[in-house]
Amino acid sequence: MVFYEIYIFVFCTILLINNKDFSLIIDIILQLITIYHMSNKKYNLPCDKGILARCIIVGSLAKGVTTLSDVVVNEDIETLLNILSSMSVPINVNQLSNERYELKITGLGINGFRIPKEPIVLPVDFNSEVLALLLGICVGQDFKIEITTSLYTFNSEIQALIDVLKSSGANINVKKKKSEIKITTTPSKITGIHYDNNLNSSVIKSGLLLAGLYSSSNFTIKEPNPTNDHTERLLSIVSGNIQKTPTFNKLEMFITETAPINISNVSSTIPIDLSYAFYILSLGILGKYNSISIDNVSINPTRNMMLEIARDMGAEISATNIIPSTGIGEPVATLTSEPASLVGIDINENVSAILEDIPSLCLLFAFAKGESRILNVHSLRLLKSDLIEEIISTLKALGIEATCEVYKKPDSQISESNSEDLFDKYEEQLIIYGNPELLKKRNHNIIKIRTTNPKIALMYEIGRFILGAGISYNYKEIIEKEYPLFYTGQVLREKQ
Repeated sequence: MVFYEIYIFVFCTILLINNKDFSLIIDIILQLITIYHMSNKKYNLPCDKGILARCIIVGSLAKGVTTLSDVVVNEDIETLLNILSSMSVPINVNQLSNERYELKITGLGINGFRIPKEPIVLPVDFNSEVLALLLGICVGQDFKIEITTSLYTFNSEIQALIDVLKSSGANINVKKKKSEIKITTTPSKITGIHYDNNLNSSVIKSGLLLAGLYSSSNFTIKEPNPTNDHTERLLSIVSGNIQKTPTFNKLEMFITETAPINISNVSSTIPIDLSYAFYILSLGILGKYNSISIDNVSINPTRNMMLEIARDMGAEISATNIIPSTGIGEPVATLTSEPASLVGIDINENVSAILEDIPSLCLLFAFAKGESRILNVHSLRLLKSDLIEEIISTLKALGIEATCEVYKKPDSQISESNSEDLFDKYEEQLIIYGNPELLKKRNHNIIKIRTTNPKIALMYEIGRFILGAGISYNYKEIIEKEYPLFYTGQVLREKQ
């Protein structure tokens, strides 16, 4: 028995002798256990799934062995590995510890895949970004591939990607049947792609970039606003045929028919996902600990807007041990948070860049002084569940008031179409009324929430801990879809 466990045992014995309130004692024990795990840096944070998925796919297209370490695998990544294995890509999974794995992928080259050994059926809530990456390579194969997915995964971005690929010569057929959608690709000749990314979609862009590896001519992608650039960073490392013109946010891929593209293999540690690291960093910002440091966190400039927002609110977050570009082109750093007094903030620009991070940011909004407003959030209602209502109900469960208001868009943002859709002319803003006084109290009367969203469940569990109620352990199945080690520290079932 280690010293800390002895300390807990002695402390609880004294409590039992002097206090008959067993519910209070149990709560204190849970708090001590949680603090022990957090203070010993057992955060067990997941690596960035988007970066990992790209590295796995590009590694499969490479010549030679790609080694990816410090990997945490969730359901989406496990599905991706199974799909590529069924297309004859040799993949070895080696256990580094009880929580982390190493992947060794023997690439077959861009034309080395084989017909899948079994039909590809994706989980109901499979990540649409990973599907886009898969479609990018499927359209370049010289055999038929069928993918069955759900209405949830097949969103407007996937449809837009398919439309662009079709206009560039891809043979793709989509059949919708009740809640299922079957996507079929057959051998195609991809010609030059010229796409203006007015939807500000990294999903569409990434699928097109991978499809471009099979193009018979040069192509360009232009962006009015920078989006997630993980794909082009990786491709610029493994292939010399992609260039970016920063002035115009233009990507150009150069193809020569006489010199087929060769992808080189990489070896790298996969960075920690900033979206999930931020939940833990919030414990330092809100004074639950004197400081919290997390190593090897992705600080990709197209994904770190949440850090800028937190700092604008007064948060103390520093970055040290900065590596500008790892073996996969990604910048990483050690992030450290310390206690700070926060003030509310209005967010009205580039909101699309932080939509998936709003639940974690809400932990700061909740305990800041004053109101925080986030404009242009209507798209959060269009996800698998109404995320706006889930955020509001979760905040209210934690004792924080929040609401959503409709407002008219500026005339410059209203399209000239005669659409009857209300939100062609109007938008929604989320308003959180921060209450830092709650940090001075212990709240044990936090009601349970209903959610199937991992980030909402994390927001609730971390919020409970901040308020002194302890983690409830009621959302294991939900949270482990994205953050497999949050509760148990286990990530993969034993491979047979």
